[in-house]
Amino acid sequence: MATKKNKNNRRLILVLLPVIIVLLTVLLTLIQRTGPAEKPVEAAVIEPEAEHESAAAKIIEPAEDKGTIYFVIDDVGYNIDQLEPFLALDCSLTFAILPFLPYSNAAARQIEQKEKEYIIHMPMEPVNGEDPGPGALYTSMEADEIQASAMEILVSLPGAEGVNNHMGSKFTSDTTSMDAFLQVLKQEGKFYLDSYTTAESVVRESSERNNMIYNKRDVFVDNTPQAEDMEKAIREGFVLAEKQGEAVLIGHVWSENLPGVIEKLYREGIEKGYRFAHLSELYGQEGSS
Repeated sequence: MATKKNKNNRRLILVLLPVIIVLLTVLLTLIQRTGPAEKPVEAAVIEPEAEHESAAAKIIEPAEDKGTIYFVIDDVGYNIDQLEPFLALDCSLTFAILPFLPYSNAAARQIEQKEKEYIIHMPMEPVNGEDPGPGALYTSMEADEIQASAMEILVSLPGAEGVNNHMGSKFTSDTTSMDAFLQVLKQEGKFYLDSYTTAESVVRESSERNNMIYNKRDVFVDNTPQAEDMEKAIREGFVLAEKQGEAVLIGHVWSENLPGVIEKLYREGIEKGYRFAHLSELYGQEGSS
C-alpha cells in the first residue's frame, strides 16, 4: 500500500510541476516589466508647491491689453459749471477749448491745475453757413490770413498740446485751406486731430503732404442725450480699440449725463483690459496718465 501511494504522489508532482513553472515564469515577467512598485508612484506625483504657484500666477496675472481709449471733451469755454463734473473724474481726458469765449482761459487754468490736458477746438467753416464762433477760419481767406488767424488763436491758449476742428465740414474738405493751416501747426509743434465732421475730409492727404501724423475721431458718443445711448457708443469704441489698437471718442462738455457714463464705463473698461490716456500720447508727445 505504501509503495502504491508514493507512486501516486510522484505522478501528482510531475503533473503539477509544469503548471508551477509556468506560473513562476509569468510572475517574473510581470515584475520585470513594472519594476519596483514605488517608482511609478513617484513619477506620477505632482509637487503640491508647484501646483499652488501655478494657480497663484494665473490669479495675479494682469488683464490683457485690449487697446487704448482717447477721450476728447469738446466745446469747453462757455462756462465753468459744465466743466467741473468732468474735472472731478479720475480718468485721463483731453479737453477741447473754443478760443475767445468768456471762460476759455479760466477753463484752461483749471484743466492744468487738475493735471489734465487741453487742445484748441478750432472754429472752422461748415457747409451749412452756420457761425462757427470767434476766430473762425474760412476757405475764402488767403493762406497768409489763415495762418495769421491760426497763430493768434494758438497764442491765446499757449498750453494747448494740439488742435481739433469745431464744425469745419467745408474747411476740412478744402485742400488749399488745410495745407496752409497745417503748416502753422507743424511750425508750432502742435498735432491735429480730424474730428471728421465730413466724409469729404482731405486732412489725411494734407497731413501726408506736410509730414504730420494723421488721426481721426472714431465715435461721437453723445449724439443723443440718453445715458444708455452713450454707453452703447462708448462700448462701440471699446470694440474698435480692441480691433485697431486704439479708438478716439469725442463727447461734449454740455452733455449732462456724460460724466456719470464715463465714470461707470471707465471702471468697466479698466477691468476688461482697456487703457485710457491723454490724446497727446497718440502722437508720441506724452506718456499715459
